[in-house]
Amino acid sequence: MPQTSGVVTLECIDNVPGGNLIGTARWTGVKVSEILRKAGVKDSSVKVLFHSADGYSTSHTLQYVKRDDVILALKMNGVDLPLEHGYPIRLVAPGKYGYKWAKWITRIEVVDYDKKGYWESRGYPDSADRPNP
Repeated sequence: MPQTSGVVTLECIDNVPGGNLIGTARWTGVKVSEILRKAGVKDSSVKVLFHSADGYSTSHTLQYVKRDDVILALKMNGVDLPLEHGYPIRLVAPGKYGYKWAKWITRIEVVDYDKKGYWESRGYPDSADRPNP
């Protein structure tokens, strides 16, 4: 599948002003929208869940993950993802806090109802929108 790149900032929701839980990198990978299109996902679907090797999961609306800048990254700054950043594959979710950027992805689940991921089911905001991303 064709790959795309973009410079995107990743920030932890616990980052404080001037804190170090934030960084910007060039991410390279495959558009989630292209994977869903090839899989024949219907527009009537509601949520897309990304499951990780460590048991973690997070969910996004189908509308959000169909954006051209939402990718499954294979590279960070031109090299294979480091293990701590999700090798071999992680979600890049521009404009969202880090808990929406699933690492070590093993499975993608598409559902037609509002299903929550790990932190969302524990009260974290489902949208996870960063202010002024």
